[in-house]
Amino acid sequence: MGATHKDVIEMIRKAAFEKKLRNYLKENAEVKEYCREFVFNTYLDKSDWDFETALDQIRGDMYLLETLEQYERCQILKDILTDFE
Repeated sequence: MGATHKDVIEMIRKAAFEKKLRNYLKENAEVKEYCREFVFNTYLDKSDWDFETALDQIRGDMYLLETLEQYERCQILKDILTDFE
């Protein structure tokens, strides 16, 4: 069975968002806020909406991303933590 229209739209949306993430450091404040909100909500979803668990996962991933030199993604997570601490 092939991809549905909904699946294709979701893939396009994810690709556009990935582009914003890669350029996070160069984006304007509005786009950065959107990115932070989207990423934080993703962590909340993965943690069954447990706020502290989500923040702990962000801290762990931030360390990993820093080790892997994924600085744009690391900066998003740092900005999220700054918003909540």
